[in-house]
Amino acid sequence: MTSDVAERVAGYARDAIDSVSAYIRGLTPTQRNLIIIAIAGLILRYAVGTVLTYPRDIASWIINTENFQMGEDIYSLPGHYYTPGWGYVMAILTAIASFTGMPISKYVSDFTGDTATLPWYTTLPTLEYALTIKTFLFIVDLLVAVVLYRIGLKTTGSEKWGVIMFAVWFLCPFTIIISAIRVMFENVEILFMLLSLYMMLNRRPAMAGAMMGISLMFKLYGIFLGILLIGYAFAQSQSFRYTGRYIAFAILAVMVLMLPVILTGGFDESMIWLTARSDNPTSGYNLTLLIMPALLLASVAGAAALMRWRITDFGVLACMALAITSGTLLLAGNVQYYLIILPLALLMTSRLSILPIGMLLILAVFAGLSFMLWSSQLYISYDFWGSGALESFGEWLAPWESRLDYDYVKTYTGYIAMLLPLMILGWRLYMYWRSVNEE
Repeated sequence: MTSDVAERVAGYARDAIDSVSAYIRGLTPTQRNLIIIAIAGLILRYAVGTVLTYPRDIASWIINTENFQMGEDIYSLPGHYYTPGWGYVMAILTAIASFTGMPISKYVSDFTGDTATLPWYTTLPTLEYALTIKTFLFIVDLLVAVVLYRIGLKTTGSEKWGVIMFAVWFLCPFTIIISAIRVMFENVEILFMLLSLYMMLNRRPAMAGAMMGISLMFKLYGIFLGILLIGYAFAQSQSFRYTGRYIAFAILAVMVLMLPVILTGGFDESMIWLTARSDNPTSGYNLTLLIMPALLLASVAGAAALMRWRITDFGVLACMALAITSGTLLLAGNVQYYLIILPLALLMTSRLSILPIGMLLILAVFAGLSFMLWSSQLYISYDFWGSGALESFGEWLAPWESRLDYDYVKTYTGYIAMLLPLMILGWRLYMYWRSVNEE
């Protein structure tokens, strides 16, 4: 009896292996490369994300979850300080955690007192809760890579460029750190922003508008590309009706996502990212509010230029988007804000893109080393394999962490990401002027 069962199991295993082998043999070299890159990227994310968790921001996600579990909505209790997009995601993740009976957080007595590692929190997320949120972010990272591949293939006609864009995004240490360690959702904003661009390239303005509206309900850094796409839509079609569909569906998406918030009386709280932070523009995101009006005007001017001269050159659009968006990063802010540079730099499909990407790699080193002891506390608290060595390394590094003030690296990154596309645009204009004069 046992022998029969073993033979059947072995037969199923052989069939499964044969099926997988046949599937792999049927793949093109490009498809195999993408699968290999995806597997390698996911392994890296889970390895890093299991060991390191920066507890500052995920503590807010714990509050979100606890509020939802008490039957509250996004803004009825303090804890959510963004537009509602991420709140909706946290509601879904909370439902998954509640359905599975997953514990959310754990009390850590060592974190109390004046010398605590986390002086303003006494809890950590549980590892399963942290990995649930991270898994969602890892899936989004992969989807961003797929969309970048599609855009690269669409704009260059080269599978090689598409694979390069896929690989650089998905294997970049900076991308991995933001989702696996910092547990921040910039990649969700980026995903819908890129989907908007991809839909516009495929001449689907309504879908492009809807995707842009969703992007803006997570964070607002895509608004500059969103405005530029108004001009690009008109340059594509020379039709106000076509362009109007893009604008109308962007507004409609925002209204649909804001409607539950308005109906529950949470509109004022949903605007706290603007009303509260603009009163104290001293650091991080707050500083970008100081220069936002000038950048919005630059976006409008860029959109007008695209319309006036019917510019459909994708490279011009990508350069404009990177230059203007990077203007928000000239004043050093939180490290996750710089992630948006990476996809925009890749969209230029220029060898010079290595300059801002190189700066992001330097930034990744600083971001990875900063708060190492703090970020390792979740893993250490479980006393898993290697936790003692990890704690010793964190303690050794701790005295150096206070010296890792890398605001200057952030500033240089912002300036390079802004000036490089402006130089490329200037060179294109010069070559165009020269060709006209020679004729």
